[in-house]
Amino acid sequence: MKNNKLFLMSGILLFLLLANSTSAAVFYWMGDDLGGDGFSWANQQNWSTNLTITGPLPGSSDIVELSGSRGGSWPVIQSATTANPWGIWCGYSNSLGVPTLSINWYGILNVSIFKIGFVADGKLIVNGGEVNISSECHLGDGNEWGYGHGTINIYSGTISTPVMSFATYSGAAYDGGTGSVNIIGGIINADSITHLDSPGSFINIEAGKLVLDGDVRTQVDSWISGGYLIAYNSSGTVERIYNSSKTIITAIDNSTCSTPKWWDHFPRIVETGSLPVALAHNANVGMNAAQQDPGWGLYGQKITERSSVLTAFRNA
Repeated sequence: MKNNKLFLMSGILLFLLLANSTSAAVFYWMGDDLGGDGFSWANQQNWSTNLTITGPLPGSSDIVELSGSRGGSWPVIQSATTANPWGIWCGYSNSLGVPTLSINWYGILNVSIFKIGFVADGKLIVNGGEVNISSECHLGDGNEWGYGHGTINIYSGTISTPVMSFATYSGAAYDGGTGSVNIIGGIINADSITHLDSPGSFINIEAGKLVLDGDVRTQVDSWISGGYLIAYNSSGTVERIYNSSKTIITAIDNSTCSTPKWWDHFPRIVETGSLPVALAHNANVGMNAAQQDPGWGLYGQKITERSSVLTAFRNA
């Protein structure tokens, strides 16, 4: 009965697409089952549709379905490849694996709606590429047939989206789905983030950066205190600043800043506007103005035990 419902759902999506475009189709990733190379998004023999056995490639009005009901390798968008599907649904089943889309080597993905972890678990990996989502990115999406866990791991490159939504059910908060984002490097730009405070969901920042629209420092602080926004898997410190239009969130790795031995006690410089962060890193010099005026903050300010100097540093 469940499979019949999923088949009916796919049929309804297909009908809606065909009603809007005679060229619209649902594309299924087949890997090397039909003679393709098994990894390249740009190889049409890796795809099958509801209209053809193989190819062509997903177009701007098409939906891509990545399902773990088949095993093997998963699609990679890499250098010289620009993918432009209308939507990507990544999940459906994990019976033979977790469906994963990778963006590597300056590959580009332009998509309207991206559902990662739809009904079952799904994953997006970005390593040097570019992901441009024009409408919504959902992690841990679900419906009456189930829910999943959506994962994003970004090592370099960029992801841009108007909305990043966690644990949703048809756009509303949902109890079952979860999402996790690991910003190991690179940048994620999001106008807004919704439902991050769903149990089991989190964003982990390391060497990368999260940029949100507007002054949302109060919301960010709430996520930090609730454990939904962490740094270096909870071993680091989350920092956030507002630069008149964006809230920029970064992280400091506290585990690498142990107290130096006396024979190796060279000046330690930390760039931060927070005295507690500087002291936690055993800093001798704090550079607290580089983001507003790199020249002024270049030489830093000496941190001493004098309360007047510490207060000036804290308020600078």
